[in-house]
Amino acid sequence: MRTSTLLPLILAAGLASALGDSTDSPLAALDAATQQVVDRVQAAVVGLDVERTNYGPRDLTAPERQLLGVVMPYDERYFARPEGPCSAVVIGPQLLATSSYNVAGDGEITVHTADGREVHATRLGTDNNLGVTLLKTEQDVGPALELRTDEPRVGEFVVLVARSKASTPYVTRGIVSGLDRFGGDAFAHSARTNYVNTGGVLVGLDGRAVGISTQHGHRARQGQNSGVGFAASFADLAQNLGQLKEGKDIAKRKLPFLGISADPETFNGGEHGVRIGRVVEGSAASEGGLKAGDWIKIFNQVEVKNFLELREEILSLKIGQEILVTIVRGEETIDLTVKLGSREEQD
Repeated sequence: MRTSTLLPLILAAGLASALGDSTDSPLAALDAATQQVVDRVQAAVVGLDVERTNYGPRDLTAPERQLLGVVMPYDERYFARPEGPCSAVVIGPQLLATSSYNVAGDGEITVHTADGREVHATRLGTDNNLGVTLLKTEQDVGPALELRTDEPRVGEFVVLVARSKASTPYVTRGIVSGLDRFGGDAFAHSARTNYVNTGGVLVGLDGRAVGISTQHGHRARQGQNSGVGFAASFADLAQNLGQLKEGKDIAKRKLPFLGISADPETFNGGEHGVRIGRVVEGSAASEGGLKAGDWIKIFNQVEVKNFLELREEILSLKIGQEILVTIVRGEETIDLTVKLGSREEQD
């Protein structure tokens, strides 16, 4: 049985024991706890209609095709954002928070409330690191959520509550599966996410809001309903909340940069780890002696199996940090010291 399936069952068993309720079924206890959470927060979750450009079909890049195992012709519409609603959450009087991905551009925004009203909203500030934008509504649209001030914990159960235009909320559930994703700006979770519930709220079993479901651009690995989702914690959002309310944007910070691209034929890894396809001139990789055709076997004492693992490891480090890289070049195994550079992240 997969961990993502087993943990909720363990939690449910604990709930059944703790509640001492009329049912002896752990799954029934989990369902009851989930319903209690939804009932507590659903009035603070709204749907959004956003006027946006029709993105149209999107071609996959060669690395994306490699990652997804796409070798035959495919329907390009699958990788294009369809027309339809998304979600946001109430965090204060006439104040919403949502994924920046939902409200990119300058199109009109209409809010659909839990009690059936339609209210106009405008954009305030955006935290370009967390991928969260605040919205100002013309009138109150619901009660504010109770926000967690502490970071999520790996393994804790979360309920993702969202809304489209319907009077009933849209709910999925899962666990917090990882922290410090995207350079520390997101945590990973297993609740199924898609275009509708992006911008919805992840809530703990205590009914407090843990984070906002975010979408980090058109990345194929964030497949719809895949069980791999990302969110920004309210603890992180609180650090710049005052500036965001004033309509100020938080600039995208520079990220650590190695300066290589993977060989497309070995994007998912190979015999010795990650094979370098190209080295950016003047980059940390170039200055450190890495060359096209080298295999990166161990990076900062971590054995990397594919390019995505290498990328996550780079993003966990600091600009200017010196790290040891073990490569395979021909028949030789070589240790090189590389000092990480910087760049602004591009989708």
